[in-house]
Amino acid sequence: IDEQSDDRVTDKGKAVVYGTDNRTDVYAHADATMRARALQSTVALVSAGDVVTTGSSVRLRGATLAQAEGLCSGQRFASDPTAAFCSGTLIDDDVVLTAGHCITIATDCAGTKFVFKYARSSATALEALTTQDVFSCAAIIARAETTTAQGEVDYALIRLDRSAAPRFTPAPVRVSTSNLVTGQRVGVIGSGSGVPFKIDTGGSVRDPGNGASFEATTDTFGGNSGSGVYELDGYSVAGILVQGDTDYVANGSCNVVNVCRETGCSGET
Repeated sequence: IDEQSDDRVTDKGKAVVYGTDNRTDVYAHADATMRARALQSTVALVSAGDVVTTGSSVRLRGATLAQAEGLCSGQRFASDPTAAFCSGTLIDDDVVLTAGHCITIATDCAGTKFVFKYARSSATALEALTTQDVFSCAAIIARAETTTAQGEVDYALIRLDRSAAPRFTPAPVRVSTSNLVTGQRVGVIGSGSGVPFKIDTGGSVRDPGNGASFEATTDTFGGNSGSGVYELDGYSVAGILVQGDTDYVANGSCNVVNVCRETGCSGET
């Protein structure tokens, strides 16, 4: 893994660990449905200049998490690469749902690649990537980034340059107009801090909100912006991560993950 060629940052807000850090690599997660959502429906948003193609093989450039965040020794995932700047979910054969602040204008569309299978296959290896796993942005179908009386509205629908099916499978989207309920379990999949996909199924709804957004205790970080947030009783996309609390805090001359009580800090939106 090479170091990143630029420092593109579009995350609107930061994030944090609530209680126990429940982030798990895809290969190691116990829930088969969430593993399938990670490998079949999740994409990493990567700057085009950080996608290097040799024949049909693809590698992604990115500094390690320890380098990128100035981490103290012993921090989790320190050796992971940080190639992604946001995350997204395939919700139709050629449509990705992500955060509006991740793709704001046409030049963002042109400069972004959407990469499937950005995940560890084992503790020491990443999934092999080919050109079949990498897609371009053909158009911004719809986009919004605003605050309303009903909460945060921050999303983008992206048309890919070709169909991702049948190689990949769209995730189902929650269609109910009713709010989630306080305490309801939710899971999230994405590239927190730019690292290969992590699954967290230890979160729950803290505040169901007023129609547009809700607060939850997911262990999510900058780079999780746009990540699909799933209701775990049906595994459908109930929302997308858009902002949260501070990721890392100083511990002397280096940084550590910010850890809050389950009932502490501001929650993730």
